[in-house]
Amino acid sequence: MDFSIWLFLLIITKLVVYTTSFLAIGGAGFLALFHDVENGISAVIRRLIYICAALAILSSIGFLLVQSGYIVEDGLAGMFDVEMLQIFLEENMGSSLYMRIFAMILLILLVMFLPYQKLFIAVPIVLTSTSFALVGHATGDYQIYTSILLTVHLLAVGFWVGALWPLYLSANQPSGAAMLAQFGKIASFVVPLLIVVGLLFGIYIVGSFAALFNSSYGISLLIKVAIVGVLLGLATLNKILFVPYIAAQRPKAVQWLRLTIAVEAVAFLAIFTVTAALTTIMTLPE
Repeated sequence: MDFSIWLFLLIITKLVVYTTSFLAIGGAGFLALFHDVENGISAVIRRLIYICAALAILSSIGFLLVQSGYIVEDGLAGMFDVEMLQIFLEENMGSSLYMRIFAMILLILLVMFLPYQKLFIAVPIVLTSTSFALVGHATGDYQIYTSILLTVHLLAVGFWVGALWPLYLSANQPSGAAMLAQFGKIASFVVPLLIVVGLLFGIYIVGSFAALFNSSYGISLLIKVAIVGVLLGLATLNKILFVPYIAAQRPKAVQWLRLTIAVEAVAFLAIFTVTAALTTIMTLPE
């Protein structure tokens, strides 16, 4: 199999891991925080969590197999090279995989039986975020600091991503305006945290603030921050304009809000894609 195809498969499987993992933990976090979700919408969110958690497990395993194929360079047979897989499983990649699989299984069980217990739900959410900090560029110099920063960053990402679909569905419900207003209050703290922590993480892994601007890796990080800045603008627009319009039952307010939520979803998909490519094909500046 061509070398570039392996890179493409690595990026795609990593993208699926990111998307499904954060939809799962974010959806669970949303249910735990917002108890007044309509029953029908709650059922839809739970199904999404179950599907995404299962896909997160399968794609995490798939990424491990593709990584093996990429290294061994023996076609499809290389994906199942026992020796290489054993090496991966004994390193950080294995710890990350085991942690994420355990977290996803635990998340499914808790959403089934204890969906509103915040402290219990927080466990698989934190474990999932931490599993990503065990691998990739966060494992270089200053690993303790970068791992903590990345975990906090990903917790904020999960909160925001997981809320998009529930908020989209709830926008035209009787409790929608109050739920959106409550989310806006939480987001006004979470979103700036997302940006600040992301910048600090970037500075740590590239080595300096200047390296953010004079290295391809740093510029890629700044592109991600810029996209998040656009998301912050949309969130602000929702909070000061569309949510009050929905509360006042203004015409087309729900449609405009849903449009901004759809744009946010596309933006996050772009961020996940950039991140998957960044951590696969780019190396840190010297």
